[in-house]
Amino acid sequence: MSLPTTTRQYVFPGKIESFNSLTLQEVPLSALKANEVLVKTHAVSLQFRDLMIASGKYPGNLPRNLVPCSDMAGEVISVGEGVKEWKAGDPVAASFLQDKLHNDSSGEQGLGGSVQGVLTEYRVFPAQALVKIPDYLSFEEASTLPCAALTAYNTLLSGYG
Repeated sequence: MSLPTTTRQYVFPGKIESFNSLTLQEVPLSALKANEVLVKTHAVSLQFRDLMIASGKYPGNLPRNLVPCSDMAGEVISVGEGVKEWKAGDPVAASFLQDKLHNDSSGEQGLGGSVQGVLTEYRVFPAQALVKIPDYLSFEEASTLPCAALTAYNTLLSGYG
């Protein structure tokens, strides 16, 4: 199987006011770096945060031509030369925060907000920003968990639990 060189993705091309302004674009995929993984998207879920962003009610600076949505599940298609923990065919879900393994950086770096999101056919992720989907979950079920899990985690740490 040859690897894709482009992906189709939805973007907000201008001012974000509703999901009705989404546009489908085909864009080139970047070559994999040593620590990156190419994933084919099988399911994307819609979270309340995604609705706030789409309605223009989410605070913060959003990138131009934002690809929306934060939660997805898919299948590993290819891995960079330094990636040992993933192989083609592995079912994975994306972590909401791509660059944050601990509470060690300021500001939000969440998918579909300050970082381009997952409403795309293929996406490159840092290897450490993926988690394995258990065998008993479908792609659709697994796609609903990343943001919800982070919300629960934040609630426990904040003392509201």
